[in-house]
Amino acid sequence: MRPDEPLRSRPRERMTTATPGRAWPNVLISGTDPVVTLRPIRRSDARAWRTARRRNAAWLAPWDATVPPGGEARPTTFGALVRRLNRAARRGTTYPFVIEVDGRFAGQVSINNIVRGSAQFASVGYWIDQQFAGRGVMPRAVAMAIDHCFFTARLHRVEVCIRPENTNSLRVVEKLGIREIGYAPRFLHIDGDWRDHRIFAVTKEDAPRGLLARLTEAGGGRVGPAVRGALPPVPVGGLGALAGGRVASAAADSSRYVDEPAPPTAYPPWEAATDLHTLMNLRRPPPPTHSSHQSHKSFRDTPLDLRPILR
Repeated sequence: MRPDEPLRSRPRERMTTATPGRAWPNVLISGTDPVVTLRPIRRSDARAWRTARRRNAAWLAPWDATVPPGGEARPTTFGALVRRLNRAARRGTTYPFVIEVDGRFAGQVSINNIVRGSAQFASVGYWIDQQFAGRGVMPRAVAMAIDHCFFTARLHRVEVCIRPENTNSLRVVEKLGIREIGYAPRFLHIDGDWRDHRIFAVTKEDAPRGLLARLTEAGGGRVGPAVRGALPPVPVGGLGALAGGRVASAAADSSRYVDEPAPPTAYPPWEAATDLHTLMNLRRPPPPTHSSHQSHKSFRDTPLDLRPILR
């Protein structure tokens, strides 16, 4: 599909869900080339998760959330981390999704800091394995997560916070047309210090048909400067990270190389390693042992039964 073709001739991207109407647990799927799936994290992801984190350690390290002096202890094993995330998911405060690309573990996108009552608010964070960069995965995964927030979880507003230096992460919100609404000095503890963040937010009224449809109609994410907020750009080099996943919900992602990766030398990693790394302030996992590993099976190779996910 050429970007100059009329919008009405472009097919709308569709997302299917395993259990319509249920916020969590659920499985979201969209696309054909590649197929992008968001599904709950589980303990059997340990090997794939550790392998991806080790392989991308240097690339993600500058954007990883860290624990400030006096911060609370964090989980020391992947299993403990998953249990903590699942407890939060059952309380309805976090939806920790894994990203799969054509059935392969590719990263995470997490809906964090869910607030009900008068706010109906959440933040989103994400990260992706660099080997999946350049295919439009990250903008699509973030759009799927936000559409799930609006149309299934019945949230009203979703926020993304990005370090000014994180150019790749900024490209994601630009592609999705998410407006910049403010600037937060020393907002999150990242890479050993308190870091400034630019704040982006979208409400359901801003995208009545969803961000996935908007992304498709924009030709895969071509968004001009008109989507920027009224505030002047911050005089810092670059676009930023995504606080939604790390330490709040930051995650890695790249809009050009798809969710944070493109050529390793061309795009720096996204700021949000995993909901695990930020929400839980988790240390980098220790080298895996054979006894602690479970074989990773593609979701597409298993029955669509969500009951075992939270065990």
